[in-house]
Amino acid sequence: MVTTRVQVALIAVLVLNLASCGTDPSDTTLVPTTQTIPAPTTATTTVTVTTTTAPPSTTSAPSTTSTPTTTTPVTTTTSLPKAAQVIRRGQTGRPVVALTFDGGSDTGYASEILDTLGSYGVQASFGLTGRWVEMNPELTERIAREGHVIINHTYSHPSFTGYSTGKQPLGEDLRYQQVMEAEMVISSIAGVSPRPLFRPPYGDIDDDLLAQLGAWGYEWLVMWTVDSLGWDGLPATDIVERCLDRVESGAIYLFHVGAASADHAALAAIIEGLRNGGWEFVTVPELIAA
Repeated sequence: MVTTRVQVALIAVLVLNLASCGTDPSDTTLVPTTQTIPAPTTATTTVTVTTTTAPPSTTSAPSTTSTPTTTTPVTTTTSLPKAAQVIRRGQTGRPVVALTFDGGSDTGYASEILDTLGSYGVQASFGLTGRWVEMNPELTERIAREGHVIINHTYSHPSFTGYSTGKQPLGEDLRYQQVMEAEMVISSIAGVSPRPLFRPPYGDIDDDLLAQLGAWGYEWLVMWTVDSLGWDGLPATDIVERCLDRVESGAIYLFHVGAASADHAALAAIIEGLRNGGWEFVTVPELIAA
């Protein structure tokens, strides 16, 4: 019994000591505990980066430093196509001229004109409509084969402005159709493109046409310096005199292949007269480049 009482007393004393140690906040005694301290995680060193909804950049990956970044404005320029340039005469001091022949409707004297040019070794430029080309595929092939230049003269020869025909101007859609249909026909039959040369029917032009032609790939609108007036019924002798009297450096002559004109009959005398005067013959592209 004594042992038991002693044990009880000792247990009571121990309990009191333990209780007093746990309630004194100033006690610095290290008491073992089973509580564990969580180990550090990788989130401790993570840097949080706030992103925006700006489009992805093609530059290198952004730095994790706090250095502010700057953006450089990018300036873009859009180059508009140039308007077609009107050429009425070559800008050259050389004694050269260009002979041009328009074929818009009937076959006329195209074959005789090609024979004359061939016999004198002269290369010329032909403003042909798509309809004329369709009607005369063999002559068109011959023109290209013999080294002459073909100029786009529209498909069916309407006035784009209506000035010479008294009709309403053609809208842009109809103008485009006239130019592109002619180009397609010429390219398919002659095997060459008429670009970048265009000759307007009747010589009727406006500022809109120049801008439109430039957008369609035509750089030059080919007019003329000397009109033979053969289309107006002038006889061959008068045509020769008119053409020789009006010669000048870089002159562009306008003739027609149609049966109503006597240009074919005057051509040989014109070539001989100009050559005797020291003049040389070039095509329109050669005149532009001179």
